[in-house]
Amino acid sequence: MITSLTPEYFLLWILMITFFFITGNSALRINRLEVPSSVAIGTSVVFHCDYDLEGYELYTVKWYKNYVEFYSYIPSQDDKVKTHKLDGAYVDVFRSNATHVFLEPIDLRSEATYACEVSTEKDYATLRAERQMKVYVLPREPIKIEGREAQYDIGSDINLTCISPPSKPAAQLTWTINDRKAQANEVVKYSTLNSTDGLRISRLGLLIKAYLGYYDRGFLRLQCRAELILTYRFEAAEYPLGDGPRNKSHRSMHGTEVKVARETPTISISIPRKEFHRPQVGEKLLLNCTSHADAAQLTWYINDDKVSPEQIILYGRRHGPRSVVGLSLTVEQAHFQLPEFKVRCVAKYHYTVKEYLSEELELRTQDQFFSEMKSQEVSYINSASRGVARGLSARALICITTLFISSLYLNSWIISHYS
Repeated sequence: MITSLTPEYFLLWILMITFFFITGNSALRINRLEVPSSVAIGTSVVFHCDYDLEGYELYTVKWYKNYVEFYSYIPSQDDKVKTHKLDGAYVDVFRSNATHVFLEPIDLRSEATYACEVSTEKDYATLRAERQMKVYVLPREPIKIEGREAQYDIGSDINLTCISPPSKPAAQLTWTINDRKAQANEVVKYSTLNSTDGLRISRLGLLIKAYLGYYDRGFLRLQCRAELILTYRFEAAEYPLGDGPRNKSHRSMHGTEVKVARETPTISISIPRKEFHRPQVGEKLLLNCTSHADAAQLTWYINDDKVSPEQIILYGRRHGPRSVVGLSLTVEQAHFQLPEFKVRCVAKYHYTVKEYLSEELELRTQDQFFSEMKSQEVSYINSASRGVARGLSARALICITTLFISSLYLNSWIISHYS
């Protein structure tokens, strides 16, 4: 019989309690959170939070927009559904329940990070999942091109401006010259303009000389292309000099476990680090940032500063669909003197909502213009000549026919008169 609690038994007791709480919390799971990544303005959306209580009673389900609560479902209360007025989050309570939230209409203020937070009744375990939703506005009019002239002298300036109608996000514009993308020295960049209702107007100029090399049989073909591209940003952090938070499938926020989105990158230290080992000045660490998002662009930061290019390690495409970028970090004395030394990896990926083209312009040189005019004149003269010729032939036939008929009548009259 144990009469006193030795350090070994005390440690075992702590481990058992910790195991009990960990296994208790693991009973609650959020299987998936369905929030559309992009939605058009003026439409409606349905959010779905698929969770598994593993036999526990549900205490509450709460929904947040940018960490501000706007909907809750509490089955133990008479009024199970509660809403909080919040711009952009307009809940239809008749179509919302414990697993779904219906929002209508969607406006520009609806763009946000949305979270579903689930809590159980018995042990008040809480789990949270988050997703980003972007709102876009398609242009209502076609692309405009300003500055076009009827023809250009060889060596003269061709100065055009492509203007995309109001949209969200601002359209990204490109020029094509005879089906090839215009180079940087051939375009003129203008800042976007503000429009009504928070929309943006994009502009891009084209400035080139009317050289013969541009013209294909006297014609130069130009076209402006616009793309509406949404950009998403996800971040992971690592504290390589201490025992700070590490990457895992969940992270803690104010005591609540948060399920990390699939697109969030993960950071790993390729050089093994002993437990409780404190890196020394001059020691080299190799960190890798991995993202499973399609065509993600990965960027390393130390605190808020982007790392220098010579510290970046590029692996190419040998990792399959994943994007992986390494960081070679040499520990310096200054790192220990910072209030916080945090290495961050930011993953950005882009989604094209819409692509549209302007009309294709066919510009002519002055020589080609006059050549066409002469060709049209010759064609007109030939047509007129053929018409005149056809007209003379018809009149001659009429005259011959008239004379023939007249001769018949005259011959008949002579015969009848003198017989």
